[in-house]
Amino acid sequence: MDKKGLEILIAKYEGVLTGLGMEEIPVKPGDKFDPHIHSSVAECECNENNIIEVYQKGYKFAGRIIRPALVRV
Repeated sequence: MDKKGLEILIAKYEGVLTGLGMEEIPVKPGDKFDPHIHSSVAECECNENNIIEVYQKGYKFAGRIIRPALVRV
């Protein structure tokens, strides 16, 4: 399978998951840390509870967290 075929397959798979209720947790550097949807894997004393870096995306399914976003605070 070539790269283009794999990209099409991944896009279809993501479309099916989205249709079933899977959604990515929106998070970007500068957002406030929320322990309900984020998991801190590293901390810095120079910040006021803001996210510095996102290590791994988080996901919700039908409104429930199935994997929190891994972030550096």
